[in-house]
Amino acid sequence: MPSSFEKEELIIRMTGLPKWLRAAIHGRNCSRGKGPNKYQLYFGGNEPSTRLNWLYKDSVKGDEVVNELRSVLARYARERHRGERFGDFCQRELKAHDKAFVI
Repeated sequence: MPSSFEKEELIIRMTGLPKWLRAAIHGRNCSRGKGPNKYQLYFGGNEPSTRLNWLYKDSVKGDEVVNELRSVLARYARERHRGERFGDFCQRELKAHDKAFVI
């Protein structure tokens, strides 16, 4: 992770649970197993769970998950507002631009 995150808490949840058991993971940022070596990446939830996360990418191969996270975190480090949490950044930048988002 970039050194600008040294003193910040970033919560990422990862599970291999089937789709019908996913309710517990929807509060924050997470990845969820979709099938053998395939994951869905969800971003944009907030700490008090008043905003649920949303599907950012579907069917990401297991060995590509880290690179996907690294790309989004690098953009967060460059473009976030002072004091802005990761989920808030994702909501403002990634979801607002939805399909137009390019790293």
